[in-house]
Amino acid sequence: MLETISLIVGVASGILTAIQSAKNLNELKRSKACLFLTEVALTLDEVVIKFKNNEVPHGACERMKHFAINMSRVLDGVLPQDQLVDYTNKLYYAHEIEMLYKDVMDDKSKLVELEKAAGMFHAAATIVKL
Repeated sequence: MLETISLIVGVASGILTAIQSAKNLNELKRSKACLFLTEVALTLDEVVIKFKNNEVPHGACERMKHFAINMSRVLDGVLPQDQLVDYTNKLYYAHEIEMLYKDVMDDKSKLVELEKAAGMFHAAATIVKL
């Protein structure tokens, strides 16, 4: 299950890096990308809060799955196509975030990485908006 966290962090980091070099995005693409990235970040924020409260973040897996399914459509033209396919596949593979509950309860320090990923998604949303 630690692989799930690593994949999510990798996707967040990759998107943040790619967003910084995105050029010539029209307002609609910027708006859609910003909303999408913010929603992913907020979902991760919620997961962290639930885990800190010793709760299972019910529904988070389903949201993450649909983020993965729709990532290629929403971020088309924002990220290079090869990266977009890679990040979509990785996020889909890692969508079962609720399954981390036991691992996180055993070692809450793992939450730092999820918080880091959420922060990178928030940063990417802000950058694409500007």
